Amino acid sequence: MLQLGRYKIFTDHIDTLHNLSADNGIPPRVEYVTGSQVRAVGFDRVKDEYTRQLHITNESSESVDALLNIRGVPTFIEFRNGFIKDKKKIKNKARDSLLILCGIANKNINYTRRYMDFILVYNAAKNPMSTTEHCTVSGESRMVTNDNSLDYICRYITKLSKGSFVRFGLERLRVMYFKDVYTFTNNEFEDFLKNG
Repeated sequence: MLQLGRYKIFTDHIDTLHNLSADNGIPPRVEYVTGSQVRAVGFDRVKDEYTRQLHITNESSESVDALLNIRGVPTFIEFRNGFIKDKKKIKNKARDSLLILCGIANKNINYTRRYMDFILVYNAAKNPMSTTEHCTVSGESRMVTNDNSLDYICRYITKLSKGSFVRFGLERLRVMYFKDVYTFTNNEFEDFLKNG
């Protein structure tokens, strides 16, 4: 397990998932994706410090919102409150964050493929399934249509198969970078944190 407490750059940037999930709207209209008070590493701030130490601009890379050990598994978490139109941006954030983590913790991609997970927490109301989206159930990709009942069926089959329900084309991250990838609504994420 990656012991996050061993790295000062991580321990210097601890906050609650609630605060780390802030949608950067104009105050007082800031919205939060989760109300969880679980404490995690604010990875955006880690990226800012890391790039500052390298004497480069923080715009040279992107980063996910949080890093947390969940049941012993180091896990990157990205929160998205709005409509997800740029899926490539999420993939870039995951990749850049992975490279930063590997540089800090002296790990490599083989380590992350075996031991790390990635979670996207999204707003379900703003991101209904589209007619061209695939849902991945136990490694098999299935086409779904824009119908809430099919969304429900896909989630139900996933639970029965003990697989993970992955949206937005992020299942590719599993093969390339992470042991497992999850896409959760905010309610599913809260349940995952509590129950696994």
